[in-house]
Amino acid sequence: MDNTPMEHEESKPKALAEMDKNEVIFACGKLNLPTAQVVRILHDKLTASERGALLMALEDKASPEFQLYAQGQAQGDAEIKLSLHENAAYGDSDAYKNLTAEQRKDAINQSIRKNFGIGEDD
Repeated sequence: MDNTPMEHEESKPKALAEMDKNEVIFACGKLNLPTAQVVRILHDKLTASERGALLMALEDKASPEFQLYAQGQAQGDAEIKLSLHENAAYGDSDAYKNLTAEQRKDAINQSIRKNFGIGEDD
């Protein structure tokens, strides 16, 4: 038997401590963590004024930090739904139930945004 690493073996994800600021922001967006938690994770890498500025930037829809966080959220959401869809396609009834629940939630949120102008922006 060959002991070489498998070609398709995925590499272990980088630890948060090894990531730079932008990588942490994106990763936290993927996990949909609260923005205050993003700042807390970066606490030791930033000065007090930088932490305050980052928190404000994460709330400013025009800032690069907000955009990076939102891209992470979108990618994380898509990855979850793709995984649920693939598992449901192979007969996983729990994945199917979770996928349809996510789809219902998305439809409700879209209707709320359309009819009342509240909720997350697209």
